[in-house]
Amino acid sequence: MKKIFIILLLILSITNIKAYENDYFKIDIPDDFKEEQTEDNVYKWTKDNKYIAITISNNNTLKYDIATYTNEDIEKQKEYLKNNLNSNLEEYKVNVDVTNIEKVNLNDKTILRYNLYYPTKDATGYDIYQIGNVFTTNNYIITIIYSSDNEINEDEYSFINNFVIKDDNVINIDRRKYIYYIVAIGVILGVIGYIVSLKKHK
Repeated sequence: MKKIFIILLLILSITNIKAYENDYFKIDIPDDFKEEQTEDNVYKWTKDNKYIAITISNNNTLKYDIATYTNEDIEKQKEYLKNNLNSNLEEYKVNVDVTNIEKVNLNDKTILRYNLYYPTKDATGYDIYQIGNVFTTNNYIITIIYSSDNEINEDEYSFINNFVIKDDNVINIDRRKYIYYIVAIGVILGVIGYIVSLKKHK
């Protein structure tokens, strides 16, 4: 009887998912997220005040490789991300907090992961929490942002574990002349997400 109860609990806790695949990646998206029209290598799914966004840019020439980043490099990325977000949102008087920026291993790749917090309750009725992930492969720089109006727990973010990039790890590594560039897309996604949420409440 106890076994049957545990099995029933597991079945009830499973979130339905839908597979998405293109020439660059494949991922399982929770099926209550609605796909939006995509353009310029930006893919987005939304549900109420939450969204998943994926962007792709070129890494053919620069050959950025997060696996080679030092602690000093990561700290510079954090400062760059924070300064640029706050600069872009200066007119909205929002100070974004960047925390937990670190290298982590995911599906045999070393990625850069960071948390963002937007104290926006006065403007939108809710605060914004985001987790960003930056992947560097031989041909692509891919950023995934998960944005929520609540603090993000591991269960709702577990879809990232199924993310597969159709490309090899970086080879022929060049010097990192423009190290800050790889988080630029994350800045854009974060700002767009906030501005869109503001327009909804006007």
